[in-house]
Amino acid sequence: MNRYIIILFSLFNVALIIILWKNWKLANEINHQVGHSDVFVPTNEWQRIKKDQAIPRGLHVRINLQTGEREAKLLSNEEQSEKLEEKTSLAMVNADINEENLSENLNYHLLKESLKNIPDEMNNSDIDSDQIKTKFRSYEELKKDMSELNLQIKTDIEILNELVVNFNDLFKISEVIDPQKEIKLLSILKDLEYLLHQVDNAVEFSKINGISDVIIPCLYNSSIHIRTATARILASATQNNPVVQIASVKAGVISPLLKNIALEKTYEIRSSSIYALSCVIRGFPFSEIKLIEEGGLSVLLSLFDEDSMNAVKLQLKVVTFFNDLLLEKEDAELTVEEEKLLRNITEPSIMEEIKLMTEKVRQYKSIELLSKLIENGWCSKLYNLLVTNIFKKKIGKHNEDNLNHDVADTVLNAILAVSTECEAFFKSKESFKIVLEQIYNYYLILSSGEDVNGFYSEMYNLLDKLYTKFRI
Repeated sequence: MNRYIIILFSLFNVALIIILWKNWKLANEINHQVGHSDVFVPTNEWQRIKKDQAIPRGLHVRINLQTGEREAKLLSNEEQSEKLEEKTSLAMVNADINEENLSENLNYHLLKESLKNIPDEMNNSDIDSDQIKTKFRSYEELKKDMSELNLQIKTDIEILNELVVNFNDLFKISEVIDPQKEIKLLSILKDLEYLLHQVDNAVEFSKINGISDVIIPCLYNSSIHIRTATARILASATQNNPVVQIASVKAGVISPLLKNIALEKTYEIRSSSIYALSCVIRGFPFSEIKLIEEGGLSVLLSLFDEDSMNAVKLQLKVVTFFNDLLLEKEDAELTVEEEKLLRNITEPSIMEEIKLMTEKVRQYKSIELLSKLIENGWCSKLYNLLVTNIFKKKIGKHNEDNLNHDVADTVLNAILAVSTECEAFFKSKESFKIVLEQIYNYYLILSSGEDVNGFYSEMYNLLDKLYTKFRI
């Protein structure tokens, strides 16, 4: 028994020696790597951070644009409260320095130990407090000056709510808007467009009934300028924002947008409405269903019956819109197949994710958008748009300088997307073969000497695929 006690006692002594040795080594490393002169002692004033100098957590860090050097100081009371509340989008620079950001020679534990070695005398300022007071104004004095100038910081949400209140004070649906009031309303709408680019602001806007109280009434307003500005706001708010897309469809934005496209002749309002419609619908199969139910296909395809330069621009927007919807369906189908092959579908979270994607694919298939487009003469519309507008000058000798690249890029990509469904139609059109061969040769010339990722090279590759597909 005594022998075991002696052995345990010996092991304990060895362990104690090892611990003491490690502590001694750690202290030497700290003294060697971090002297008192290299310890950053934060104050309420901005101080320069030396190269590879570690700093404590929770400081306000900035880059001085005049000197290009990093500086840091303690957070003020207001900054600390704002950081805790996290109520504003006026974000402060993140001053948290984690272990990965420290110097390679200083790990987190060394830094922690070095801070303990700051001598007491360094905590006492050598500068006379009276001298400081004469050099700088107090916070209370600054605050008083700011209040006298009526300057105050507001969050985006506060500004958003104020704009909606101001709008409601000015706007009445049945009232004819005079020029002065229209200018004020347009100013409010412009500010809203800027704010609603932010996803969180747009979500908040939908929560305070901004879609039904602001967007819908303005889309039905008699002023073309107000309707155009409102369509742009709607596009800003709904782009890549599912929450606002859902709120917009529920509020009924599709109908007034289609009305503006169908009945107006001004290019700006029609163009803005098409753009807003695409932002509301893309990536959201249910909204595609609503578009078709409300006669959206007929309205948009009727634009191909018009003949003017602005009509061609609108037609290209519609081609891009429908082509994007068709590609979305293909991408969704491919994504589901890839997820099933590459991921462990036995995990509950992944199973749920694949289930949602599968349901989205099912909705896309139920719409049958491609079939409906083909039934409404999509192949013929693409053919006429290409053949009629591929060259900038309608008469005279054509060459590569006369190509309308917007038409070529938009229409040829759309033709490739429906090449299987429209194959027989395009093969029966001799003029299509002639035009395709012409622009094929032109892009061959333009792409010579260009980088493989250049626009002309990509157009040549696209034409090569069509050439092969239609065996010209």
